[in-house]
Amino acid sequence: MRKEVKRMLGIGFILTLLLSTGAQSAFATTFGTKYKGASSVESGQIHYTGKIWFYPKRTGVHEGTAKYRRDGKTIATAWTGYIPYPSGWDKTDKISASTSCYDSLSWNGPKTKFSYSFN
Repeated sequence: MRKEVKRMLGIGFILTLLLSTGAQSAFATTFGTKYKGASSVESGQIHYTGKIWFYPKRTGVHEGTAKYRRDGKTIATAWTGYIPYPSGWDKTDKISASTSCYDSLSWNGPKTKFSYSFN
């Protein structure tokens, strides 16, 4: 009887260890170029981190926005701020912003979608 209890506890411990480390996966997507783009990283199938960046002098971009939406509603936004004179910046100056949010815990809930734009 004692051997069975020890063996069950050992198997439970190993399963718990395997399941907890297996949930640490991440999925990343990058859009654009090295001078103007956005990325979205999904961690553990529940947390999202979005980033947006641009080099004003190289691209002529004034601002950038990244958003996460679910069921038609914005749940997280990142805005770089408005750059009135991109040509006045140095070529190495990078403007960036990031945001994050959690996914719905419902297995059949609405999907979380990432979008970005530049002006």
